[in-house]
Amino acid sequence: MRLGSIALVVTVAALGFAGAGCGAPTDPTPNRMPVGSADYPLGPYGYSAGTTIANLKLVGKQSPSPTDYSMLPMKELSLGDLRKDAKLIILDGAARWCTPCNRDQPTMKQIEADYAARGVTTVEVLVEGGYGVAATEIDISRWSSLYQLAGTITIDPDYVLSRYADVTAFPVYMVVRASTMKIEYMQVGSLAVSPLEPVLDGLLAQ
Repeated sequence: MRLGSIALVVTVAALGFAGAGCGAPTDPTPNRMPVGSADYPLGPYGYSAGTTIANLKLVGKQSPSPTDYSMLPMKELSLGDLRKDAKLIILDGAARWCTPCNRDQPTMKQIEADYAARGVTTVEVLVEGGYGVAATEIDISRWSSLYQLAGTITIDPDYVLSRYADVTAFPVYMVVRASTMKIEYMQVGSLAVSPLEPVLDGLLAQ
């Protein structure tokens, strides 16, 4: 085989491996930081533990104490806003139809109460109301009323969490370090199987 042919084979093989990909996926889109988020960590952004999460834009409501969420206005809430004054951010991806999500809610409510003073911000992200149906503002009101929740409750109309995990397999938990916006931990499955408290304690001790 001639030298030129060998070089061609090596080049094609290398491209094949590159196309197959390895390691955490990243977002190659050039950074275009919106006004007011210049302090957000720059990309590239990834979708798995150990990578930096993009400045996701969610829509939802906030209250410091349990209340009637149907009376609160919907507003855009970015991770850039929610990271202020936080050490860790818990993103709790749930669906109203999901049995484990419902079972986890009392535990998540207790985690929020126990860890808020330690700098942990919890963000409930309702992805779906009915199976395969994107959650709406009505789902926020029903979810908060059912479990007497407070804090930040959002919906995910654009299914942004689908980039990070299989959002047909709820619940999805992500723990992000606010200073770097790095995803420190990801879990798909119930807290009854994999408790979140040891993870939080370990990350807060670092």
